[in-house]
Amino acid sequence: MATDALSSEQPTAQVTVLIADDAATVRRALGQLLAADPRFALVAVAGDGDEAAALAADCRPQLAVLDVRMGGGGGPSAAERIRTASPDTIVVALSALDTPSSRRRMAAAGAKAYLVKGATDDLLDRLWGLATHA
Repeated sequence: MATDALSSEQPTAQVTVLIADDAATVRRALGQLLAADPRFALVAVAGDGDEAAALAADCRPQLAVLDVRMGGGGGPSAAERIRTASPDTIVVALSALDTPSSRRRMAAAGAKAYLVKGATDDLLDRLWGLATHA
């Protein structure tokens, strides 16, 4: 499993973010991107859907960036549980898998956007837009 909620003494203007992915390299890379951008505060990191749902209930992030295919029920299950536990959290799918059925499942679970890994040069701008124009 990944880590527990991270302590944060960031300015309130920052968008709080939870990331969940079963690949440690993806969690680390996305975490580094977010840490380098003053618009965001990474508040939690999860290695599976169960952990993501529990952390979201605890820290109530503004954004939850979820891998579609991961353990602990996967992205769709995690998205549903996050939306129930933290209704104001905006769920974003981030996946290497880009199929109509995956997009439909994530949308039905409450994801507001579906971003494809490696195909989003403007990832942080897209996340910022989702958080500030919700």
